[in-house]
Amino acid sequence: LFHRQPEVSEGDIVRLRQEGGTLFASAWYGQGLTAVDTTGAIIHWRLPKDLNDRQQSAQIGDALPLPDGNVLVASLAGLLHLDTRTGAYHHIPFDDASDTHQDPRMISLCDAGDGTIWVGGYGPWLHRYDPRNGHWTHYGTSSGIGPQVNALVRDGHGTLWIGDKHGLSGYDETTGRIERVGPIQVNGATTTLP
Repeated sequence: LFHRQPEVSEGDIVRLRQEGGTLFASAWYGQGLTAVDTTGAIIHWRLPKDLNDRQQSAQIGDALPLPDGNVLVASLAGLLHLDTRTGAYHHIPFDDASDTHQDPRMISLCDAGDGTIWVGGYGPWLHRYDPRNGHWTHYGTSSGIGPQVNALVRDGHGTLWIGDKHGLSGYDETTGRIERVGPIQVNGATTTLP
């Protein structure tokens, strides 16, 4: 599971993130997560065999380093916690009261700045996860989010920018509104959402 090796992940690198001088590379197709630190040391954490055996589950979409040195990992198997000392991945239970997302496929992460984590994925999925108590808050299409949240970033003003299959939206925490930026294409027609 845990390897120090001179090469980075083979396969399709889908996301790069730099935190505290360490570069993290997330890879599809079961290759795991690679980190390159400021000294040039390369550490690679392979996904466990049970995830690699499931078709497409082993795909990592994003990685978010935590203050304790461990890493949250968005994958098609759901949200995982990587213990960087042991190389062990632990599945984080997905709380969905509606029971509509029994197999959460997650591909993007963003620190919310208040101890919670924004998590994006397939479906019309945007979630907020609180690691302190394990609570999830879910946002769906009625919130104005398109399907497949591919990218999340929080700017210096506190706006969460959401890149989804239909374009770009901004979530303003002070108003609680999600607004689409510019026109989008839906079923061949151009529409501007409020």
